[in-house]
Amino acid sequence: MLRKLVINKKSLKIVQVVLALTLVSLFLPAPQIAYAVNEAGSVPVPQIAYAMAGSGIEGDPYIITTAAELQTVTGSNWYELGNDILNVGNFTPIATFAGHFDGKGHVIEGLSIDQSGLDAKGLFAVNSGTIQNVGVENATLIADEKSGILVGLND
Repeated sequence: MLRKLVINKKSLKIVQVVLALTLVSLFLPAPQIAYAVNEAGSVPVPQIAYAMAGSGIEGDPYIITTAAELQTVTGSNWYELGNDILNVGNFTPIATFAGHFDGKGHVIEGLSIDQSGLDAKGLFAVNSGTIQNVGVENATLIADEKSGILVGLND
């Protein structure tokens, strides 16, 4: 037995809005997952990163505008700061960096890294890439040998 479906204008409008939101969400960038080492130094802890502008290549670098985005820097991509990053707080060093990081004259302020008992620590723990035009202000680093607030070990 077939029944006639009657949809009033209000219900139709709700269905249209839900469909529109669903379609829009298909075109939003997916969150990126970054992994940081927990305090014990062994278990990866997933962190959701906000999608940064840019594609991470020369001529179209990722644009970092928040401390959360700064924490996702990895590998050999191209990055630049879009503004000063203030009140960063506790930060897990960027383990190995071989990319291009241009601060564009901006500063990273309020960075705190506590890696006591570990060597080669800094904002960038080990760097074999290019880091330029960036300042670090009001920062604290607790680490052992071969450590610096910007770069722990420059390879």
